Amino acid sequence: MNLSNGVILTKSNTTAFEYVSGNILLISDLAETNGTLTLTDFNLKVLQAYRDVTSYAISHDRKSVAFTTSSDTKNAVYVINLDTGTEKKLVVESTTHSFTSLTWSGTKDSFAFISNPTGALNLGDAIMYHYSEKEALQSVTRAEGSWTENFEIASTDLSGIHVSDDGERVLFILKEKLVSSEKVAVSEVQVWNGDDETLYPYTKVSRKSPQHLGIWWPADHRMIVTGNADKAIAMVGGAQKFMLAKSFSKSQPSIKYYPDSDYTFTDFETGQEHPFLNQQPGESDYFYMSPGNTFIVYFRHGHWWVYDIREGTHLNLTKNIRTQFSEEDYDEPGAPPPYGIGGVTMGDKTLLLYDKYDVWEINSDGSAAKKLTKGRTTEIVYRLSGIYSATIAIKSWMMPQIPIVNSNSMLVEGIASDFSTSGYYKLNNFKIHTMTTVSKRLKHLIKAKYYDYYTFIQEDYNSPLEIIGMEGSGKTSSIFKSNKQHYQYNWGKSELISYQNEKGKALKGILFYPFDFDVAKKYPMVVQVYQKQSQLLHAYTNPGLHNGSGFNKTNLTSNGYFVLYPDIVYEMGNPGFSALDCVISATKAAIASGFIDKENIGLTGHSFGGYETNFIITQTNMFKTAIAGAGISDFVSSYLSYGVSYKRHDAWRFENDQFRMKKSLFEDWEGYRNNSPITFAEQVKTPLLSWAGEIDAQVNKDQTMAFYFALRKLNKLQVMLLYPGEGHVLQDKKNQEDLSNKLVEWFDYYLKGNGRKPDWLNP
Repeated sequence: MNLSNGVILTKSNTTAFEYVSGNILLISDLAETNGTLTLTDFNLKVLQAYRDVTSYAISHDRKSVAFTTSSDTKNAVYVINLDTGTEKKLVVESTTHSFTSLTWSGTKDSFAFISNPTGALNLGDAIMYHYSEKEALQSVTRAEGSWTENFEIASTDLSGIHVSDDGERVLFILKEKLVSSEKVAVSEVQVWNGDDETLYPYTKVSRKSPQHLGIWWPADHRMIVTGNADKAIAMVGGAQKFMLAKSFSKSQPSIKYYPDSDYTFTDFETGQEHPFLNQQPGESDYFYMSPGNTFIVYFRHGHWWVYDIREGTHLNLTKNIRTQFSEEDYDEPGAPPPYGIGGVTMGDKTLLLYDKYDVWEINSDGSAAKKLTKGRTTEIVYRLSGIYSATIAIKSWMMPQIPIVNSNSMLVEGIASDFSTSGYYKLNNFKIHTMTTVSKRLKHLIKAKYYDYYTFIQEDYNSPLEIIGMEGSGKTSSIFKSNKQHYQYNWGKSELISYQNEKGKALKGILFYPFDFDVAKKYPMVVQVYQKQSQLLHAYTNPGLHNGSGFNKTNLTSNGYFVLYPDIVYEMGNPGFSALDCVISATKAAIASGFIDKENIGLTGHSFGGYETNFIITQTNMFKTAIAGAGISDFVSSYLSYGVSYKRHDAWRFENDQFRMKKSLFEDWEGYRNNSPITFAEQVKTPLLSWAGEIDAQVNKDQTMAFYFALRKLNKLQVMLLYPGEGHVLQDKKNQEDLSNKLVEWFDYYLKGNGRKPDWLNP
């Protein structure tokens, strides 16, 4: 779209696009087959097309593009320098190898990639480094490197390789090769020793193949390998000059998914290693690098700390500040996570940190701190806007770098604590100036490079996503509206409702109105449960049948239902009764609106919400029917289960995670039994539709089947759906359509009283 005249040009068969050196690079079909890169100008006139492309990477100055190709005869790597033209230049080609993991240097015009023997899955045998300026290619092969006998290059995109910012080092992940005696035969007897630090599958599969870090200096062809079986690579930081490694063997076996760890600091240049942190809580694994590479910021025991790399000293930045920087309303076992970090000012002088509502500026030497906003007073949550570079690591093993900001002049977003409004603001010298604030959801703010002009996306429950343009003064205008067919329908509305649970805790919920709402009528309602959901007040949802859990609120509101999303808070050791309390209170508040037919209310949930649904119908007859997907029914057997997804004993999920029991089964037998739906199966009077994926590795299908068998034995009205080849969330579109349709048909049959029984319900 040309913003000066509103003219829109379109290009079909495009899956993504990039801006490169004053042009547009269009990407087609790379996800499924060999695709095409098409270079166009801003009028979408094709300048050049590059075919058989399998991957691509753009240089940081966006003036060069490297890409890999694959055809029936050969594989190759090419580079385009857009300053000199659009013709591709061959870097390397091969009939025996393919090429992956293209990665550009941060500041130098050079890139690296991995060479893989054809047919070798995610295991490379050479690293190649291309100096674009010299048009020279250098490589280090397995035969030349110090990993000759013991290691293989891990060439997945998740691990991949990284070129240091100064272009001097190439870093990559190495996997230790298994010798034949260590490989697990299918027929091998599994020995699960009670004294093992980790369980048999984790020990055999993961710990026998630890990851190491290779560092290669192409200029002098020097290379080292770091790490060992006892210390896992945690992250690389400091302009890629050092590494943190962690060992958690002292914490095993652990009740936590992420065990507490001991960290060591390794300098790549000197090879020196020294202790960094001992017993760092696993759930507080938050480390960030300052932009100037002078210190590491980390979170520990409720406080933000800085580690001065040159001095080797640790400083608690927030111990003397009278506010809480970890989540105040956290209701799971374990240490509450931090609210986050916004940025660092030039020269690494100060840090911008968040509490529940506000942005704080704190000197990096701890000498002073000041609050920049007044959100706690107005109950507006202020955060730096998305125009600042996100603190996201390029690779999973790279330490995220904090963005540089100017604390005297910033753009911040403000969201009401009840999610009723969103806005963008200018923060200048401690003063907030409103640019725009609306009763909608705002996201993805982008600033023009040279002008005080912005775009962002806004949406509401009854308003599809829309691109909005905004001048520096705050004046807004619509640029593009999606889903124009939406405006042909009545869409209802969403509104916040307020209620209290039995302990007097003030809570919110969302009530979504049906399309055909008439104040003179009463409507059936479906209650969807899963922890807190009020943040979805302004979320737009297209009706559709391709939902992994089968649930789509718009499918129901368009079909004459109210839908309720209640917020749920939890008491440690009592998750089932906590959910029961909050859901009943929210449902009563919705009924009080006068528009709900209290005799025709359904309940549904998936995963943890499936557990909550199972439990609630054992304690109340408020709901005429219910649908539970992939929900746990028996805490005792689940606690004593092996988690296939995590290769761990599932006890951590109860003692230190979502199921919130906090104590072990053997410390609280009664609590585990009292919060298990199966304990009270005899009390169920609500017709239940349950479903699960046959190969669910997160919540074993046996949990759904156990509740089915209990209800079947007790002659309760129920149906179970078991989807072959499916996991925790349905992936096959036909299965998604089947479940979505059955969900609506089930509710229609029980809540609308139309008497038509779907054929699939017949024995």
